[in-house]
Amino acid sequence: MTTMNCKIDFFSNWHAGSGMSAGMDIDTLVLKDRDNLPYIPGKTIKGLLKDSALTLKAFATDTATWAAFVKTCFGGENSSGETRSGLCRFSNAELTLHLKQAIIKDQTTGFLYQKIAATAIDDNGIAKEKSLRKIETTIPLSLFFTITNLPDDYLENIKDCLAFTRRMGLGRNRGLGRCRCSIQDKGGEN
Repeated sequence: MTTMNCKIDFFSNWHAGSGMSAGMDIDTLVLKDRDNLPYIPGKTIKGLLKDSALTLKAFATDTATWAAFVKTCFGGENSSGETRSGLCRFSNAELTLHLKQAIIKDQTTGFLYQKIAATAIDDNGIAKEKSLRKIETTIPLSLFFTITNLPDDYLENIKDCLAFTRRMGLGRNRGLGRCRCSIQDKGGEN
């Protein structure tokens, strides 16, 4: 079993939603930790990488290996229909400790976020009534996470999944959340 340290570099504003709003000001807020800093939950990262794995499996010549990888690392249903957890564990993606401390010390968390407004347009090119929506986004930055309990047989598969993941969060098909996921280093055996 291997531990792998990974990095997400964002190239555009991104939104990992909290499900919360700010009343009449913002319809959707980003997920923040107790220090008001952005992060992406490990569960979200796991889901995005599993989605990448399933897409890669659909186009692979060796579908059996990819199917075994998905089932082993991410989990799935067994023959009796019961769900089983995968072996891999995914930490939250967060800023580096040094950067967190600097942002908190300088009280600059507010500069990490921007509001984006959008409205629906009718056939005549006029904004529809009551259709203005605002979302909070996080500026482009880098986050770091760790994958643990990764079976050595599937190192190449997880590398492919990371490389295939190019967008994250809300609006990822509309220009938000463009990113690159990469391996920083293999942390060694668990």
